Amino acid sequence: MMRHVQKINHEFGVTVLIVEQKVREVLEICHHIYSIKLGKIAYSGTPELLKTDKQKLKELFL
Repeated sequence: MMRHVQKINHEFGVTVLIVEQKVREVLEICHHIYSIKLGKIAYSGTPELLKTDKQKLKELFL
């Protein structure tokens, strides 16, 4: 399913909002990540930057 979403994004230039619990999959296909915690944006940035910060990943998604 994720590959279909990615294809739609690339072929049509459409912004896609993904709400997903499988963080690793999302980090592989997204250009930008927002994480919302308790109704506020807890993270906004690139998946590459987030992947390098293991502590932030744990804080946001565990």
